[in-house]
Parts: sequence; C-alpha cells; structure tokens
Amino acid sequence: MPDKRIIIKESPGQIKMNELNDQMVRIIKKDFSGHIKSGRELAAYVASATAEYNGKLPIYVMYMPKLFTEKEADFLKHTAETMHGILKRMIEEYIKNPEYRSLFGFSKQAEELILTPSFYDSLLPMARVDIFLNEEDMSFKFCEFNADGSSGMNEDREFVNGFKDTLLYKELSKDYRLKPYELFDTWCETVKRIYGTYKNRVPDPRIGIVDFTEKGCSPEEFIAFKEAFIRNGMDAVICEIRDMRYKDGILYDSEDRRIDIVYRRAVTRDVLENSDEIKDFLAAVKDGNVCLIGSFATQVIHDKIAFVNLHLKETQSFLTGEQNDFVREHVPYTAELKKEKTDIDEIIETKDKWLIKPRDSYGAVDIYAGNKFKIDEWAGIIKKHEGSDFLVQEFCTPYRTVNLDCQLKEPRFINYSNLTGLFLYDGKFSGAYSRISDDTIIAEQYDENDIGSYVIRAHSQRI
Repeated sequence: MPDKRIIIKESPGQIKMNELNDQMVRIIKKDFSGHIKSGRELAAYVASATAEYNGKLPIYVMYMPKLFTEKEADFLKHTAETMHGILKRMIEEYIKNPEYRSLFGFSKQAEELILTPSFYDSLLPMARVDIFLNEEDMSFKFCEFNADGSSGMNEDREFVNGFKDTLLYKELSKDYRLKPYELFDTWCETVKRIYGTYKNRVPDPRIGIVDFTEKGCSPEEFIAFKEAFIRNGMDAVICEIRDMRYKDGILYDSEDRRIDIVYRRAVTRDVLENSDEIKDFLAAVKDGNVCLIGSFATQVIHDKIAFVNLHLKETQSFLTGEQNDFVREHVPYTAELKKEKTDIDEIIETKDKWLIKPRDSYGAVDIYAGNKFKIDEWAGIIKKHEGSDFLVQEFCTPYRTVNLDCQLKEPRFINYSNLTGLFLYDGKFSGAYSRISDDTIIAEQYDENDIGSYVIRAHSQRI
C-alpha cells in the first residue's frame, strides 16, 4: 500500500519550527537579563489580565511563543480539517445506523439526547483536536477530541496581548511578521452562519453562553465571548444552566431574558449527571425552541470511546481509503480496559507503552501513564480500574522543546513536552492552542503552562 502520510515539501533553506525555537534561544542569550525582565513583565500582565482556567488565575505562562511557518500552518489546517471530516462521518453514521450506535454503549438517556435534532446544518460546530506534533519531521498522533466545551481561546489571546510588548517580540519583528490567530470574532461569525440555517430562527436573536457555574473552567473566557458577540451585533448573556426556565415555548435566563441561541459550554457528562436540575433547559432543546450550538450529537466524538471505534471495521466500512490510512497512521491504538477487549497481562508487563484514562472526562483528570510507576504499582492501578469505564491507549512520547521560565528565582531554560490544540469552527481550521509541561502528560494537574501561537513570514519572503 502506498504511503499516504501528509508530508510538507520543504524548499531549500526554508526555516522550520524547531529552528525558529533555536533562533529564539540565541536571541535571548545575547541579552539574558533584558529578556528576563521582559518575561517577568509579560507574566505580570497575564496575572492582571483575564487568563484563567478552572478557577486558577493567572495561567502560568512561559516566555517563548510557538512559531509556525505558513507551510506548517497549512499542514495543521489540512490535519485538523481531515480529522473533522472523519469525526463528522462518525456522527452521521451514529444517527442513522442503530447497529453502529450500539458500539458506543451510551445510556438510553444519552442516546436520546444525541438523537435530538438540531434543526440546523452543522453536525460539529465547535471542536479542538489535540495532537502530539514532532516539530522536526511533522509526524503526529492525536491525543484528544474536544467538542462544545473546548477552551483555551482566552489564554492564547492574553499571551498575545502581553507578548507584543516584550523584548523578544521586538527582536523577532526585525526579521518576521508575526500573525496571531483570531478565535473570538471568527466564532461569532460562525454562530451567525449556523443560526441562519436554523429552522426556527427569529430576528435579532439573543445568545446565552451556558454552563454549570461551578463547572465552568474559564469564566473570564465566557466574558470575552460575551463581549465579542456584542461587538459583532448580537445581544449576549452568560447563563447558569440550572436557572433557565422554559415557558410557553420560550427559554429564559434567570433574569427573564429570552434566549434564542445557546452556545453550549456545559459538557454532556455534566448535563446527564445533573439532568433532574435542568429539566426546563432540556425540554426547550427537545422541542426545538432554542438553537443549541452544538447539539448533543457531538458527544459521539467527545467521548474517548471514539478512539476505540475509529479502528473498528464497522467504522472503516464507511470511511474512504485515505481516511482509513489517516486513522491508522495518526490515531493511537485504544481499547476498553476489559479482559474480553484487550490483553490485561500484556498491558501490565509492557507498562511503558501504555496509559489509561476514563472514557468520558475533561481536563486530563485520572490519567495514569505506565512509565511513571513500578510494575507492581502499575498492576495495582490496572486491576483497580479493570472492567470500569477506563480505556487503555498507546502512550505517545511528546516532542520536547526549550523554553524560558522567567518567573523562577533563578530563571533558566527548561526542556518541555509539547501539546498542540487545533481549533475547528464548523469544520474550518481557526487557530492553535499551544501548551507545554515539564511532565510527559500535559495538563493543569501535571504542571501545564501556556504559550501563544503565531504564524510567521520573513520580511524578505515574497508575497
């Protein structure tokens, strides 16, 4: 079979991401004290700004951003949009095929929500697909698929806002044009377009940004989206989902304001666990009297069982040859942590090759990597979670790059693992979310740090 991997064709002398990172290190070393001062000013800006996740303010930022060349940005676009097409096909098959539906094992309640019509033309309005990207050869593996609860837009924005005043930005700008991604106004335009296809649309709709208040990981991000919607000509409010009321075919927020569009940040798992407290909200959705962006159908790909099902013959049967090649190359092997589904003894004996995680969670909670434990400890963890809703997945070693931590008492360069999130708004690649960690698992609980993302072009490059 021919090799159908995506390959970037480099021109002679063309710079790459890893070389740009090395270039930033050289720039910093020429005036280390000056850059430390500048990096601390960046950290102080973020501390006074609105970058927050899971109630933690501020987000810990590193000094050096992630720089993508235009060719690499095009590569990420192709990668993200290819996966979106595959995930969309999974959702379509789930909706129309009861036999395929059974592979997911969703509860009756979850299945009912998933099959509730959206009455608009987008199956997956919001997504962020995360990849482990090797910045030398651009090989990659997918880490996670996120749908409506996707976040990180505000962290990127605040880094970008602060970084433009740094010494490093000024030095880089001598040779390059640095273009950040725009993740707010673009989403507003996407919502407008989708709502234009909604069966029960009304003039001048009001949008509610909806979540469980205590679950909302990024309240400051909600405010930023509210401001963006208003800036784009739409009335917008932030809603606690429990306080919404449904009367005479209209959904209202806690202040009796009519809500016509819901930008859903409440993940499906939280909706199901608290369904008795949000009956009005669910009734409005089931009646088709509020435009829910995105619909509960997105749970088909948000649940990590999607990683298992992507490798099954039932999924392969409706994907194209190129899509199946893409899955085999880039989606890590994943199986349910059950004796009848995988070889438990092998998972224990070859512990460094595996990690386990819950099938439906967010924030990288309860992820265990075998290479962090002695074999008897790992065996205990596997036995504890065997037969539960945990999955076992091929461990992917993240690519590591150097970055500068200016906030330490003695600032220094540190080698960090990388994770790249690719935002998709209604199937179109819209930007990147770059995170690093000195651990091999990149999450807040494992010392996650955020950096901004830019697409660069040399001033000497022909347009």
